[in-house]
Amino acid sequence: MTLYRLGGASVASADGAVSVPFPFPFPLGWFLRPRSIYMGARVGYPVFKFCPLCAAALIEACVAGRERLRCPTCDFVNYRNPAVGVAVIVFVPDDRVVLVRSGQTGYLHGQWCFPCGHVEYDEHVREAAARELLEETGLRARITEVYHVDSNFFEPWGRNSVGVWFRGEVTGGDLRAGDDALEVEAFPLERLPHKICYKSDMRVLTKLCQDRDLPAPELS
Repeated sequence: MTLYRLGGASVASADGAVSVPFPFPFPLGWFLRPRSIYMGARVGYPVFKFCPLCAAALIEACVAGRERLRCPTCDFVNYRNPAVGVAVIVFVPDDRVVLVRSGQTGYLHGQWCFPCGHVEYDEHVREAAARELLEETGLRARITEVYHVDSNFFEPWGRNSVGVWFRGEVTGGDLRAGDDALEVEAFPLERLPHKICYKSDMRVLTKLCQDRDLPAPELS
């Protein structure tokens, strides 16, 4: 048995997975497990073993027609909802569409996608789209209409998301790669790169080609 001290509270545990609350209500076992298990940005969606509100062990229960993890003490339910993502479709002179080459680690590294990212908790979805475009491409744009909405299924590698693709009209800035983009380039729709990060981006690019009566691009 090991004695742990955290935040002024001492807790005895045989395996590090205990359900005794601290001054803040998280059990020691929650903190001792690998970060990747709980951080949805890297490996799947956070799935709690203990209730983040009262620290009781969660149980499987049918809630709203699905099997979910629920707290038998305070009725907290671990809903696994997708994140919200935004992407921006901008064209520069000569009818070229702007794409970025991903610098993310893992299987997406080096592949191409629209400038995109997640919406912050306190951020309007259109503000998020403009911010991500500026961070990754150096371009400022007026975000206009919604062009496409789709689902991205990433598990077990990342958290599933619902994406919103906006059109954007460039108002300033200089085309340069930033944030986690390795490079940024504007491509004619007839000569798109073959390696595209997301299947949803492939569908959007195919749709753009169809709008212009161009052959469907060969993407993978």
